[in-house]
Formats: sequence, C-alpha cells, structure tokens
Amino acid sequence: NDSKWRPYLLRIEHSTEVVVSGIRLLNSPNHNLMFDNCSRVRVLGLRVEAPHDSPNTDGINFGGGSDQLVADSHISNGDDCVTAITSTSTPPPGPGPWPTLRAFGGSLVVRNTTCVGGHGVSIGSVRTGVVTNVTVEDVRFYRSDNGCRIKMYPNNLGRVSQIVFQRIWMEEVQHPIVINAEYCPPNQKPFPCPESNMAVNVSDVLFVRVSGTSASAETGSFTCSKASPCRRLTLRHVNIAPASGGTGHFSCKRAHGSADDVQPASCLEA
Repeated sequence: NDSKWRPYLLRIEHSTEVVVSGIRLLNSPNHNLMFDNCSRVRVLGLRVEAPHDSPNTDGINFGGGSDQLVADSHISNGDDCVTAITSTSTPPPGPGPWPTLRAFGGSLVVRNTTCVGGHGVSIGSVRTGVVTNVTVEDVRFYRSDNGCRIKMYPNNLGRVSQIVFQRIWMEEVQHPIVINAEYCPPNQKPFPCPESNMAVNVSDVLFVRVSGTSASAETGSFTCSKASPCRRLTLRHVNIAPASGGTGHFSCKRAHGSADDVQPASCLEA
C-alpha cells in the first residue's frame, strides 16, 4: 500500500568515514540504502535485489554530502539505481555565487556498477538547490526504464552542473538519455504544473562513449525549461540503436550544446 509509510532498509545520517562493503540488501520495503549529509563515503561490492515492479526501492540515495563513491556493485530494483539529491544540511562546495543557499548535493562518483530494471542513475529530482560534480563511469544498464537521467521540478530555483556520464553500456533501455526540466508527476500540487519564470538551471553536462540498444525509438530526450534553457550539453561518441531494428531519434526542447560522432543525429542547438 503506497499510501502507508514503509521504512528504509538502511539509513546513515551525518556521518564521516563510512564504508559499506560486501553486503546484500534483499526486498527492502522502501529505499535500500540512504545517506544523508555524509562525507568520505565508500560503497563497495554492494548487491541490491528487489522486484522490478516494487515502488520506491531505490538502490542507493545520496542526500547532499561530499567525497562519495559507489564501485563494483550490482543493483536490481524497482526505482532509481543510484540517486544524487540535495540536502539543506550540506554546505556549498565552494565560494559561489550560487543561485540558492538552501540545499546542496553531488560530489559523487559511481563506477563499475550494473543497474538492472529500475529507473537508472538519476541526478535529482531537484526541487530547490544545487547538484554538482557527479561522475558516472563504466556503468551498465540492462532493461531499465531510464539510463542516464537528470530531472528537475519546474517553478523552482537551483543548478545542476558539472555532470559526466562516460563509458556507459545500455541494453534494451526504454529511455537511454534523459534531461527533464519539466518533471511533474501527478502527485504534485497543483497538477499539471503551471508555467513559471523560475527554473533549475542545467549546464555543463557531458555524455561520452555511451552505446548499446534502446527498447524504444527514443535514443535521448532533452526537455529544458523556457525560463532557463539547458546550456553546454555535450554528446561525444554516442551510438544507441533500437533493439528491434530501425533508426532511433533524439528529441530536444530548448537544449543547447555540441555533438561529435553521434548516432542517431543529435538535435542539440548551437
């Protein structure tokens, strides 16, 4: 019953020098592993298993924090594989200027990890705040709903920047590459979300050496805000084809950047 609160399996808050290594998390009632405002975190050799239709069974969530690493892990679940979100307890990563002083997150590396089912590696959802300095590399996605995803709620202020997805393999992923600045699920109030002159800014995002197959004709989707179009997006050596054959496509909405060696052809504006 999704209207009832279900507990996280393991939650670690306001901690330093944290190592989670070589354990298996099975059939969590909610998020499997949650870090809130932690520093110097190492998650190594973790195995997460949950049904692919189980709600909110995120593999690993990082709320704020700094100097965080996930490596050599396997996550098969029903929601986000790994997520970087903001925390009001995390200070700014530098002197700024920042669009908000309320919440910060990022400072994360996800390396040599396999995501099966679920919703992919997600930056966000970002409502208000800044997520920066995230690298996702040598990650494999199998039959996931999403692969590399950035999502923001509309009508808010913040920034997502300095994000790198590199050496990524996809196999029958429904939405391999996604940036969505108009993320507005039905549980939002009001719904549908009204237009606004405020938006989370997205810039300096790199996708390099991303290949494999999609479960649909959509190779990538960049839906950016009218109030703050996406800037300096880069696609380099990206080759994703529909598993069923034919030619895929990118869709773009107010997305600016550059592309080199991309199949199918990029739709990014200069």
